[in-house]
Amino acid sequence: MLRFGEGRIAPATKERFVKLDELPFDFVRRRVSVSVEDVRHGDKSLICKGAVEEMLMVATHLREGDRVVALDETAAICC
Repeated sequence: MLRFGEGRIAPATKERFVKLDELPFDFVRRRVSVSVEDVRHGDKSLICKGAVEEMLMVATHLREGDRVVALDETAAICC
């Protein structure tokens, strides 16, 4: 996932985040996950990429710009 961003991510953004760990894609989870730390603020995030159905089954919130929105069952179906 991070290799995909090579050449597409601004250098300032690349320096801002440090990769902490990675769970590679597997066919049971049907997703790949990467944990990163924002070195400016110390915030840690888990970034997941995978099949939409699988992601919606485990997601509780989504980020829209600067807002974090709770994902209820109706919102998950609409997405």
